[in-house]
Amino acid sequence: MERVLRHEGVVLPLGRRSLGILIYPAARPGEILAERELMDRVWSDAAIEEARLRVHMAAIRKALGERQFGSRYISNIEGRACSFVGSVVCTE
Repeated sequence: MERVLRHEGVVLPLGRRSLGILIYPAARPGEILAERELMDRVWSDAAIEEARLRVHMAAIRKALGERQFGSRYISNIEGRACSFVGSVVCTE
């Protein structure tokens, strides 16, 4: 199964970890997820620092074009949690 993020038919440039970070909250739109929960889910095999999560979140926002034309997909409570606030359409 191919795991990619597309916008208007174009594959967006997201690495495996970034895509994993996006998929977890996108599957739970509106739910508030603790940063530690998100990191444990994506990096279950390693202890990482929050800075690494911030780098991936910035890459996700850039790939999604967040804040262009007022669009917003991920809301966060600084240093504590995040929530996916966009709409999701799955295709198989």
